[in-house]
Amino acid sequence: MHDYCETLINCKGKDYYLACRTGYDFLEKFYGKIASDLIPKLPIAKFNSRVSIQMRENKLEKYWFVQNFSDKEGKIELSCELVNLLEDVKDKGTISLKPFESKVYKLYR
Repeated sequence: MHDYCETLINCKGKDYYLACRTGYDFLEKFYGKIASDLIPKLPIAKFNSRVSIQMRENKLEKYWFVQNFSDKEGKIELSCELVNLLEDVKDKGTISLKPFESKVYKLYR
């Protein structure tokens, strides 16, 4: 099914103007690409519902606070090497979190 769409979007200094008759599949991909540019990329690829991840940033660094709020072990999977600030080590791959354990990460540079 085709529908008429007229859209003007300004995000992060980029302007998009779309005025066309197109299918919903194109619009879904188009808006999905714009939305993915706005969502910060997480260096933590996989985690479960017992693990909470919060990001904080300043002008120089981004920090990820990882907390296991369960009485069971939790696991996360890192998509890149991160510095574990509480243990002063570099972590990568699959990381286990003990019950109620917290970790603080920043990107390894």
